Amino acid sequence: DIAFVTKTYEHASAKIIAHGGFVKVWKSGCEQVMKEFFATSEKNPDYETVFVGWSMGGALAHLAAEEYNFRTRSSEDDPDSGKKAVLITYGCPNLLHGTDVRDYFERCVKAAYNFANVKDPFAKLPPVAWNYFVIRRIEVGEDYKGKKHPHLSYGQKEIYKGLVIDEPYLKVSE
Repeated sequence: DIAFVTKTYEHASAKIIAHGGFVKVWKSGCEQVMKEFFATSEKNPDYETVFVGWSMGGALAHLAAEEYNFRTRSSEDDPDSGKKAVLITYGCPNLLHGTDVRDYFERCVKAAYNFANVKDPFAKLPPVAWNYFVIRRIEVGEDYKGKKHPHLSYGQKEIYKGLVIDEPYLKVSE
């Protein structure tokens, strides 16, 4: 959906502003998805929750991770009181509008990684210059000059320093 119009919806005190197309798709199936998800997770209480998605599925995984956190909170206004999933996306387009919304989503997850190929133009839309973001982008691949690109995105090593997800999932180091 390249119509970069934002849509707002609210959970308790959180006002979520995001890419309208992704919000519309998520809201159209959210209840059915979350019903199935919670039924499955109740049968497997010892499993760690990981939301994974590619491209548009990555955008929906962002929204699902926030929904999971919201529905498991002991205090509606406090993301830290809910369960937190790991979020792993690939080639996810920017969907969160504003740094406050991005920072709120960051509080809703245990850890988040969005792996995007440096040559994938869709993973950079809508533009950051228009105030659109995802949670943590890790750019991989080769840059346009054919040089190897570092594992971590430009100037973001501090974000990942010391970040460890419980084994056996993933460990990011400098």
